[in-house]
Parts: sequence; structure tokens; C-alpha cells
Amino acid sequence: MSAVTILPASGELSPSPAKRFRRSFSARPDAPDVVARQAKVTLLAFRAHPTREDAVAFLNVEHAELGGRPIDIGGRDDAGFALVEAMIGRTVIVVPGR
Repeated sequence: MSAVTILPASGELSPSPAKRFRRSFSARPDAPDVVARQAKVTLLAFRAHPTREDAVAFLNVEHAELGGRPIDIGGRDDAGFALVEAMIGRTVIVVPGR
């Protein structure tokens, strides 16, 4: 590899506007209440599953009973959180000491 830098003939050193860094997505950040409910659902899942991988898989897999992913349904509103909380209580074995 060469350590030579090739400059444009025009003498222009600043990058063109198209090459500047910009956000790669246009989604809005989630509302604080949604994030708080998602955090609570995540904590419940981590406490109820024996491994981190099991908890993450549970949160991110679509469940027909819920009509979506637990992380999304639980964060949507209080009713969704209650559904996910009840599902966790019915379907997983709580590991002692966690």
C-alpha cells in the first residue's frame, strides 16, 4: 500500500455533501414510557429464563398467543405488558436465586 494521497485537481479538499456522514435511519426514538415497559419485560424474561440466550430468543420471537414479539407487545401499553407478564408466568420455569 502506498502512503500517497491523491487530491482532486480543483484543489477542493472538503468532502462533497453526498459523502458526509448522516443518519442511516429515519425512525423516531421510542417514547420514554415504551422504553420503560420494554426494560421491565426484558428484566422479567432474564429472571425467568436460565440463560441470556433463552431470554433474548423469547423476547424476539413472534408468539401467536400475543400476536407479535413480546418485546414489542410488552412495550406498547400497560395491557400489552400485562399479557407478556402473564405469559412469562405461565410458560417458563423461574430459576432459583435469580
